[in-house]
Amino acid sequence: MKKLLSETTLKFFLKLLLGLVFIVSGISKLISPQNFIREVDKINLFDSTITQPAVYIFILLELILAFFILFKMNNKVLVVTIVAMVIFCSYLGYKIFIDDGSDCGCFGNLIYRSNLSALIQDIFILMTAVYLYECKEDESR
Repeated sequence: MKKLLSETTLKFFLKLLLGLVFIVSGISKLISPQNFIREVDKINLFDSTITQPAVYIFILLELILAFFILFKMNNKVLVVTIVAMVIFCSYLGYKIFIDDGSDCGCFGNLIYRSNLSALIQDIFILMTAVYLYECKEDESR
């Protein structure tokens, strides 16, 4: 029984941490989106005329994902989170590989992080999402 309570508590706090990271990231980008817009512009994913609207849509999706993590977490939400984190980690790994020292804009102007520290944080977030996914899979068996 004691193990069950400690696992339940751990999963609760990890879910809370995961959701809060996405909320803080989304809100900070919403307040000061310039760094993030610059980063999206750099990768030429969109035509420059739609980069800004695309960034705001991304921020909205990030906040919606945070809501689902906190209040309606299921395997689908965790898979989306894992895929997003793999993409973010890949991008940061690429920035490190090409020696691009600019801030990724992940937290707007709120928090400046080196690409390496951002990658380490994102790997931790990815591992957290994978752990929660595995716990959900075990619960459904």
